[in-house]
Amino acid sequence: MAHSDNRKAEALAALDANAGNVAKTARQLGIPRKTLGEWAQNRHCNADVAEIRQHVKEALADRMESLLGTIVDAMIAKADDAKFSELSFGVEKITTSMQLLRGEATQIHEAKPASKPNERLSTIIEQLGGDKREDVAAGVRTE
Repeated sequence: MAHSDNRKAEALAALDANAGNVAKTARQLGIPRKTLGEWAQNRHCNADVAEIRQHVKEALADRMESLLGTIVDAMIAKADDAKFSELSFGVEKITTSMQLLRGEATQIHEAKPASKPNERLSTIIEQLGGDKREDVAAGVRTE
């Protein structure tokens, strides 16, 4: 089956967001691992695919950043009713994927638990450029 340049670029952008995990990305997209692996090695891909891939990555990273804003706002609204772990899981996953798409450093291998959950959440929000750190940190329950 022939795949379009757009399809290849989208799949490769998803692969980037998954930190290069071919098996996971192939499973998510319903593409054979072998096919995705070949695309990742630039087999059966022309120069247009690389350019489209970059545009797709930028658009996906922007969408993730917007989603993060929505999640952080929801976290602030629900801080009194949820545990820290419930609030932070999605933020950290999306932040890492967004950073991978933008070619930015991530904390996948460098992550060290903060001494207090509120500090970790404040750090994540600070990385996102948020201005509501104190509001979130003050409202998060750690139990």
